[in-house]
Amino acid sequence: MGDDLDVQSSRVVVAILDLDTALDTALDTAPDTASDTALRSARTASAEGHEVVYLGRSDPQATAWAVRAEDAATALVVADDASAQQLREALDAMGLHEVQVSRVASR
Repeated sequence: MGDDLDVQSSRVVVAILDLDTALDTALDTAPDTASDTALRSARTASAEGHEVVYLGRSDPQATAWAVRAEDAATALVVADDASAQQLREALDAMGLHEVQVSRVASR
């Protein structure tokens, strides 16, 4: 994952977007839930020297506002394609075209 973050020592917002919460809850005992994936991604970004803002579960619009408020360079999300695209559109609507959206797939 280290190659996903092209910026050096910046603020990264980590969030889980609109995934099936029933599925995640049912698999909560599995070692690799969406929450686990997001936490691992946050830890990796932190270890790479990035300041991490961890939102946990969020929606694309709220995540975009957090990115704006935190002046983040990257939004690192555990999301499906549609939710990641909604985030990209929300960021673009705010004029935050330079913010990188990196999607991390839950295994």
